[in-house]
Amino acid sequence: MSLGNMDAFLFEDGCMDDSLALGLIKDDDLDRVFLDAKDVLDLPPATKRKIDETEPDKETARKNAKREAYKKHIRKRQNEHADLKQQVQELEDQLQFLSNMKAIDATFASNWENIARDLASHRQESAAENEKLRQKVAEQSEFIETLQTLLAKRPRLAVFDNDEWKTLLLVADPAKRLHGMNALIDRQFRLLTGVYLQCGLLEMHAGDVHRLNVCSSMENKNLLGESVRFARKSVPHHILAEAAWNVSLGKGITEKWCKNYKTLQVLDANTVYVEYVPKHVLADVSGTVAARYLYRRYIEPSRVVIVWKSVLEDELLPLDENVMRVHQSGWMVIEADAKNPTQSLYKLFIQRHSPTRAGKLLHLNDIFQYIMPNISLEHRTTTFVTTFIEDSFRAVEVAFEKAVDVAVQKQKSRVAYLLSDAA
Repeated sequence: MSLGNMDAFLFEDGCMDDSLALGLIKDDDLDRVFLDAKDVLDLPPATKRKIDETEPDKETARKNAKREAYKKHIRKRQNEHADLKQQVQELEDQLQFLSNMKAIDATFASNWENIARDLASHRQESAAENEKLRQKVAEQSEFIETLQTLLAKRPRLAVFDNDEWKTLLLVADPAKRLHGMNALIDRQFRLLTGVYLQCGLLEMHAGDVHRLNVCSSMENKNLLGESVRFARKSVPHHILAEAAWNVSLGKGITEKWCKNYKTLQVLDANTVYVEYVPKHVLADVSGTVAARYLYRRYIEPSRVVIVWKSVLEDELLPLDENVMRVHQSGWMVIEADAKNPTQSLYKLFIQRHSPTRAGKLLHLNDIFQYIMPNISLEHRTTTFVTTFIEDSFRAVEVAFEKAVDVAVQKQKSRVAYLLSDAA
């Protein structure tokens, strides 16, 4: 019912024509009405006044009741309107929230799609290389047995021309050597996203993490160790990255730190081939160990990436056959903190494999004899050996970070001195 109809409804009794009302009454009923009216007129005065007073009260009460009903109806409509308005606001808020979430999901999905695309590309490249390898072996099937024997003895033989770097061998030919160095280190950089995704560093932005895991297999005589490190540093990322680069190359720190490093070849300002020969106190007992690493630094606007890979054989700079070669892969990322430029995020993942000697993997017993010659065989339990190796790796990485801190302080002091001298 509209508001106009409601008003007509409230006042219809007051506007009704009396003559019309009488015209609708039959004669017999009309006589009865007049007789009743006569009886009323013949009543005593007090009774008549009482009836006259009662009729207006009933009329007023009836109109008041209708008015209250009208007000109640209006209030109900107002409440319904308010409820609908609130529901509209809630739906609009929900729509805005869902729109924001959709935008976030789209951005997040885009990043992960790029990662998945890169990993798929790497898998395709690996599959293509494997297929070429199978074809090459099929073409030279008469040499398979000999080839397998040689490969088992030492990882020197490359299946393709100019692909010796895949066996971590650097050749003497200058052009092939340069190609192998660039191919080896660029492959390390392409693996960065997948490696960080697997170890959890890709999306890590808070906390202090130093996690180590060591696995060994007596069946294949192999040892695998992995280190994951994350920390927030109170230093701008470019200063921290420069210090980490210098420490990795054995430069700009104390003489004690640098004396074990030797630069073998400099390809450019961001690519260096170094050798690290630690002075092991038990070298006379266990033999010399050497680590040759190819380092490359990638400088980006908001981060610096440092990757490295071991070189096990070098035709131009050969190692003695009795020297134990370290086999290691590393990925370091130093990111700028977007919210606080005075801080940086330090991310490190290192993968260590069993060392080799004369092109052969060392047996685990030989490795244990080298790192713990004074521990008898019966005490070299799995738990003891694992803990010992993890503690050793942790100590090396802690020492590296301390050296980086020293390099940072030296760099800050040098910058402050230059600024004061210029002033």
